[in-house]
Amino acid sequence: MAIAFAGLLLTAVGAAAVVRQATPVERTQLGAAVDQVWRYESSLGNLKSVRSPDHPIVAGIRVSNTNPAFASVAVELRDARDRRVAGTAVVAFEKIGGSWQQVTDAARTFSHGCTPATPVAMRDLLCPSPWAVLGLPRPSVPAAPAYSLPIASADLHAVDWADVRLPAAACGASEPIQLRKGQAMVHSSEWPWWAVVVVYAHIASYGDLAGNGRDDAAEAVICSNGGGTADGQLASADVVFKPVGHTLRVVGIITPQQPLNPSTPHVPLLGGVDIQHGQITAHEFWYGPADGTCCASGRAETIWAYRNGALQPTRTIVEKQPAA
Repeated sequence: MAIAFAGLLLTAVGAAAVVRQATPVERTQLGAAVDQVWRYESSLGNLKSVRSPDHPIVAGIRVSNTNPAFASVAVELRDARDRRVAGTAVVAFEKIGGSWQQVTDAARTFSHGCTPATPVAMRDLLCPSPWAVLGLPRPSVPAAPAYSLPIASADLHAVDWADVRLPAAACGASEPIQLRKGQAMVHSSEWPWWAVVVVYAHIASYGDLAGNGRDDAAEAVICSNGGGTADGQLASADVVFKPVGHTLRVVGIITPQQPLNPSTPHVPLLGGVDIQHGQITAHEFWYGPADGTCCASGRAETIWAYRNGALQPTRTIVEKQPAA
């Protein structure tokens, strides 16, 4: 199927020096690459094929002037009547061996894509946001409902964490995620092209974060594309909860802090988290270009401070650099 293009490509304000519009040949090649990504991501379900009736329309392309082997593409989804539907996203590509290869999943945002450790060509395309570079409005997403979960006891050790309800933000869902035996399936606005995002979760640790003599808890979460292998892992996080009377409340969501790099073969993962009075130490596994998707060679830890009832990352210490 030939990919369609929507409207005129606009020049990104303030970004003309570092990015350019695609040539006609690049537009054709990147359109074909987008179509291939869509066919794969929209059909991969939980061990079964789930074909979407929608189709992609290229809405904008930018190519890095720093390294023209990198490009970003904004894509709208249209239904059979060519009406715009939810799922507008950006995909980043790298030209390898004469063909454009996908280096990011189709997503609305890209965490840690604007740090000094991210390659300049990727920062050209993603900073201050991919939508600003493309000269397009960021797609709106309905606000997730507020999270509040009644619990029988303020003792979080008594909570059945395999069947708890997680906040929607844990995997970018539109509503709180109800676990059943530690798993759930949702549609995610963070990765809108995947037919289903599979959520895996388990209790990670306890500790007295507020110093009030009562344990808080961290639930470890993996968001996956449903492919059933390590390649399918989309993100790793820990959701930190506290008891407020007989209600479970979310303190914050801890995520790995590894900078975005297109040569990294896998998303960073969280190991254990240590909950102490006033802070949480998150142990992270960072992947390098020489790693496969099985095992990360890098190690880091991030200190998250607990201030004014919220968590904020304050310092990341790289204990072992990932294999280059």
